[in-house]
Amino acid sequence: MNNLTIYLIVFLVYWLLSYVFKRNEKALCMLVEQMSDSDFELLLKVKDCLSLDNKYSPPFVLCSHQLYLFPFFTIREIDPTKITDMKCNWGWGRGRNSVFVQIKLSKKIIGIIMPEKAFPYFQKVVEKYTKLKI
Repeated sequence: MNNLTIYLIVFLVYWLLSYVFKRNEKALCMLVEQMSDSDFELLLKVKDCLSLDNKYSPPFVLCSHQLYLFPFFTIREIDPTKITDMKCNWGWGRGRNSVFVQIKLSKKIIGIIMPEKAFPYFQKVVEKYTKLKI
């Protein structure tokens, strides 16, 4: 490969990453505008427990009784009352301090990786809207 190809690949990766981060940031701003006070307090608690590199990109947001998940390339809107099962695998990610959560809805399964410190807040939200005890 020549230098031009390498620069092109680096540029495309940079562009893709910046696009994803800006899209997630814009979605989060729109959700914050619509949040109730209790939803905003939950967001602040989740942000406080995150490390500096994740502080402004929480793994989930609760807004108007809807759960928004932020896996890397997508934004998933979930009705938390439709969650039928949830499984957790501990020890994922850098430093093995993350949780891989599989959320089962009626027809599909969604997976998300989140920091261990954010998981208790996510667990409380799921338990609040469902009869699941995790």
